[in-house]
Amino acid sequence: MAVFSKNIALRVFAVALLSLVAMSASAQSSLRFTRTVWDFGTIREDDGKVSCTFEYVNRGKQPVVIDQVNVSCGCTTPEFSRKPILAGERGVMKVTFDPANRPGEFSKEITVFTGGRRYRTMLRITGSVIGRTKSVEELYPAAVGESGLRVSARTLPFNYVTQNERKSLYINYINTSSEPIAVRLTQSAESGFLRHNFPQTIPAGASGRAEFTYAVSRSSGFFGELSDKFELRVEGSDDVMLIATNGYAIERFEILNNELAPKAEFERQMLKFEEVNKSDKPFALSVRLTNNGGEPLFVRSIAPSHEAITTSLAAGAKVEPSKSVVMTVTVDPSKLDYGRAIERIVLITNDPERPMRQLRITGVVR
Repeated sequence: MAVFSKNIALRVFAVALLSLVAMSASAQSSLRFTRTVWDFGTIREDDGKVSCTFEYVNRGKQPVVIDQVNVSCGCTTPEFSRKPILAGERGVMKVTFDPANRPGEFSKEITVFTGGRRYRTMLRITGSVIGRTKSVEELYPAAVGESGLRVSARTLPFNYVTQNERKSLYINYINTSSEPIAVRLTQSAESGFLRHNFPQTIPAGASGRAEFTYAVSRSSGFFGELSDKFELRVEGSDDVMLIATNGYAIERFEILNNELAPKAEFERQMLKFEEVNKSDKPFALSVRLTNNGGEPLFVRSIAPSHEAITTSLAAGAKVEPSKSVVMTVTVDPSKLDYGRAIERIVLITNDPERPMRQLRITGVVR
């Protein structure tokens, strides 16, 4: 009798479970789209935005509300109604794609949430964009006065420059005038690790690209910030364009995903001080540096941005795994300018995940 009762209970449970699954599946599938993918084919950027419609129908017995629609890109805009969709009712969702500055193949997702966001339907638009022809001003936005010389960039951010490896970035240039241009690129700040091949003469109507390359040898022993500045002049013109390059020299890491590698963590990234007088004596701030990795952490370089700031931590400092050190930062108000002070300290370590760290120091000098 007990076994019979147990079997009945199991059957009741199984039937209830199947009913629950069926009800869930029915609720999840009550709003059905007639298609989930729309292929625009090949479109032209010059022709502007394109739109399509996804038709849907409520195949359930209860009203359905579209709670939210998420898109994978800001270039995609959905239009939909939040009114309840009655049983058997049909409707459409309009999706607009903006191809501006998006040449090439594209595939964008649209996620439709219903049932109090419990259920979702994935839609997708695809296609290929033929990019428009850009103007000279768009390709070379920076002009050197009225000389006819235009360039694509004034700054080149190199980010990390690994020792014993060359890293190059480029500046595109064009001479829009009807005469050859004589160019002079004078370096005003020099790291000693940068080379370039900017031409001295550019023929009329000619274009090209200049290569700027950082190369820091391991034997140099240099770690830290790389900064070079130039003045670009055209012969016969008084106009000057400033060009700057910057980066950070780091060591070469053989194993980038080493789980035992050192991991540098500061307890905070900002060091603030209250209003101080320029005549006040130097004062100290402190911050804790922890090594959360499995190997020793080494400070390769540490460089404050202003002579008014000094640190107790120096290049070569070592922090054992799971240990911390307190770095004292001394600020001399007499060497700072009046007003808001915003300075920084750049540290280079042997943490392969984030070799460069910055600490901000801010306050007011009266």
